[in-house]
Amino acid sequence: MGDNEGRLPALVEASLAAGAEARFEADGRSMLPFVRPGDVLRVRRLADEEPATGDVVAVRGMPGGGLLVHRVVRCRDGRALIRGDNTTLANGEWAREDILGIVTGVERNGRAAWFGAGRWGWLVAWAVRTGLLNKANRACLKFRSAVTRLREHKGDDGNE
Repeated sequence: MGDNEGRLPALVEASLAAGAEARFEADGRSMLPFVRPGDVLRVRRLADEEPATGDVVAVRGMPGGGLLVHRVVRCRDGRALIRGDNTTLANGEWAREDILGIVTGVERNGRAAWFGAGRWGWLVAWAVRTGLLNKANRACLKFRSAVTRLREHKGDDGNE
């Protein structure tokens, strides 16, 4: 999930530097199923703590200075390896000072949505790192596609 224009990262950085929470709308599909396009993300500045495995973080690092919001899948030697929940490749390791903030909440349709962080974040990070979550996402997409084709074939009421 990213913004390649560079305006969003500057606004997020300014908000966080002023001690405020940053809020913005997700625009990509790389964090499915936990973060969907149109979800509103709440981000706070990474204070004195280190990012933890399972945290969802915002970093400035896309080509053109864009913002990237992905999950920490491993921490080692003061660096965080990040990867999208719905991707097959990691985005590389990031030093703590390169991380703009940590996602503290996700809102979907005006309600709080669980985004796989917190107490169970390490488990989600493990599923992302091993590729298990990506395989589950693909299987769900195939199932939805098959159900959609079946509905189109039989009609909405299930009758042929």
